[in-house]
Amino acid sequence: MLSRPAIDKLQAIERRYDELTEAMSVPDVASNPQRLQEIGRERSGIEETVSAFRELNVVER
Repeated sequence: MLSRPAIDKLQAIERRYDELTEAMSVPDVASNPQRLQEIGRERSGIEETVSAFRELNVVER
């Protein structure tokens, strides 16, 4: 089982991932290739962590 601070940190990363995913569909971002690439890079950098955290949540339930 993870410690409370670790869970809090992973939840913050998950929230950021969701924010980035949502931002990618905003018309202003979608029409700006440079911004879209920046967001995509940040999102892909945390995607594996979020996926593992979500799998852990399923297993623990």
